[in-house]
Amino acid sequence: DAGPLHHLQCSVLGVNLQDAEDAALEVVERTGVTYDLARDPDGALFTAFGGFGMPTTALVDAGGAVVVRHTGALTRAELDALVRDHLLEG
Repeated sequence: DAGPLHHLQCSVLGVNLQDAEDAALEVVERTGVTYDLARDPDGALFTAFGGFGMPTTALVDAGGAVVVRHTGALTRAELDALVRDHLLEG
């Protein structure tokens, strides 16, 4: 749910790495995600963002530069803080 970030004027894009489309849709149905989703079937986007573990969170500024990369789960509060620290005050 991207709701907590809405007030920060950020967009959220979930990227499904290497799963078949039907498997990805099953995860969407099971978890009820409401943010935009894309597929990365060959892992090219994951590699381009410097990912090396799952999940990986990359914050991208308005100019398209990756300003922070985090591997591992994040709570909503942790993600909120990363956005504030690296995108809003940068």
